Amino acid sequence: MDDTAVMLSSLQHWPHLQHALDRYCAATTAQFNTAKTEILPFFHTAADIPAGLPSEPIGPDAPVRYLGVRIGHKLSIETRKALRETLLAETISAAKRSVLTHTTLEGRAYALRTFIYPRLIFAFTFEEFSMEQIHRTQAVLKRVFWGRIHGFLSDNLARHRLADGGYSLPTLP
Repeated sequence: MDDTAVMLSSLQHWPHLQHALDRYCAATTAQFNTAKTEILPFFHTAADIPAGLPSEPIGPDAPVRYLGVRIGHKLSIETRKALRETLLAETISAAKRSVLTHTTLEGRAYALRTFIYPRLIFAFTFEEFSMEQIHRTQAVLKRVFWGRIHGFLSDNLARHRLADGGYSLPTLP
């Protein structure tokens, strides 16, 4: 059970969730990692937070990391802007590392299709990125992926389906 998000209507329901987690872990020999648990109370005051939670709840103005994207309830405009730039920089860095790991175009396309683009598309659902940021990221990813291959060839290979001999790479929105 990796990267699971659970939403509770009230933190008072935590004991019920804890009981279910304990039963699941006992049945599967899995371990519930409290060190990676983050609790983000959306509409709760400090008085609403019960004792015995696995970690201290995070304030509404602090971001939490979920599936590689930092999200939050009441983040300032400056914090959101910084998080967007950090996400883009981390994603480009991951793409550059994948090029070193995957030396063939097929391997690179696989990395982009399965790791890089899904992460960006997931992030785009939570944050408002400017078109300039999206186009800049797309251009950098294109350079990282294709290197010195001619634009016409790379554009056609990227867009065509796998069944048609292309790499079926998504286009960022």
